[in-house]
Amino acid sequence: MRIVLGDDHGIVRRGLKALLDAEDDIEVVGEAGDGLEALRMCETHRPDVAILDIAMPRLNGIDVAERAIKHQPQLKVVFLSMYADEAYVLRALSAGARGYLLKESTEQDLVPALRTISQGRPYFSPTISAMLLSDYMRHL
Repeated sequence: MRIVLGDDHGIVRRGLKALLDAEDDIEVVGEAGDGLEALRMCETHRPDVAILDIAMPRLNGIDVAERAIKHQPQLKVVFLSMYADEAYVLRALSAGARGYLLKESTEQDLVPALRTISQGRPYFSPTISAMLLSDYMRHL
């Protein structure tokens, strides 16, 4: 699985890269510290999965996802964010995201999440799943 990382915090990117490099079937093919660079990395490297933060300089992650998926429909995007707000999650899903993980997730959550998403199935942090399900049930 080929991955592009987009997060404006270098320490987060380095930590994610170290974690993912330990997996035989995962290759980090690009890293970006801002949204425009993340979009360029997706266009240049054509990854299977892009891991994006929402809040990035120059272009937010939701706009990156929307533009990248428009040009590469098979791209699977997962957000790794500190925002547990329903509005952010719904905007991410509307942009085409297949997953949404909170930055409070453990390292044991990340790799299974990426494998699930790369197979075309959605994956959400338990907090996000509960929020989405509660919202759905309110609207029944």
